Amino acid sequence: MTTASDVYKAIVVAILIADISVFSEVTMITLLTLVLGGILILLGIFFLYRPSALLGTLVVAVGGASSMQFTSILDVGMVLTAFVGLLLPVLLLSLQSLGVESEEIGKMAMKSRPALTAILFGAVCILSAPLVSAGVSIFMPTMSMRLSTMSEIAIMLLATVAGVLYLTRHSPTRRTIEGGSAIQSGEEQVP
Repeated sequence: MTTASDVYKAIVVAILIADISVFSEVTMITLLTLVLGGILILLGIFFLYRPSALLGTLVVAVGGASSMQFTSILDVGMVLTAFVGLLLPVLLLSLQSLGVESEEIGKMAMKSRPALTAILFGAVCILSAPLVSAGVSIFMPTMSMRLSTMSEIAIMLLATVAGVLYLTRHSPTRRTIEGGSAIQSGEEQVP
């Protein structure tokens, strides 16, 4: 039995897939992957089956990403096209797909600090190549710098690895330190 919220979710999915198709090169293969992915997402929504919705999201993301042609990440228009045409719709489709089976997951609110950290991490990774290019042009104004696509990708991968290493660094928490000092002083901890 479909409810009104399922119909609204289906409308949102159709709008997001139309958004991806507007910003991509429309070929028969692209249309086929977007339509098949959309059907899988809708089947997952209507039959409350999360694996179908997640598989459909994966198919839509791969179809949309393979059909967008980017020559340079230093162009602001390309970055905006990637954000509006692929990243934002796939993020919203993923949230729709993850909230298929359970009401608790659908009503789950994002915590502000991890969401802000994820957004900042993504922004630093995407904007790392333009920042390096701007930094070189500021410190060496007479040098004309032309970054190839491979150089841009290498800079982004380096920024991603550095960000992951920074975010996953291990630092002891206060509870661990207090627990260690309680053990050293001979006191028993109460679980």
